[in-house]
Parts: sequence; C-alpha cells; structure tokens
Amino acid sequence: MQFAGQRPAAKKQRKYKPPVSDVWESMGMDQYLSSRVVGMRKATNKMMSSIYQDLLPFIESTEFPNWLVDKIKPLGVNGL
Repeated sequence: MQFAGQRPAAKKQRKYKPPVSDVWESMGMDQYLSSRVVGMRKATNKMMSSIYQDLLPFIESTEFPNWLVDKIKPLGVNGL
C-alpha cells in the first residue's frame, strides 16, 4: 500500500528478452538479402544482444559509450 507523499517502490529490473529473437528471419525476409548481409545482420544482432545490459546506463544519458566503437569495428557495418 502506498500513502500520499511516499515514493513508489523501486521496480526490480527485468532481464531483457525480445518478444521475437530475430524479426527479419521470423518474417522470412532473409531471402531478399545476400548471404553476406544476412551474416552481418546476425553478427550485429548477436553483439547487441550480448552487450544490452551494459548499454542500459546510457539509455537516458547524453554520454556515448566510447567502448562501443571497438565492438562495432569488427562487424564492418559502418565503415570503421
């Protein structure tokens, strides 16, 4: 029970679990992409899923996680 003037109880942070693990694949859209692009997309999805918890502090921040650049470089998706 909450009384006037009290702060709401802190909610326990849930572990991220997407409703569909791979939207492109579940919709059958991979057939329209080259195998190279499918590989890049899957590698990017895997990397982002693995660092999701580390990115949470930056969601409402104006600070960029500079360590992310070193994780993106090997993917080859942005010209780095």
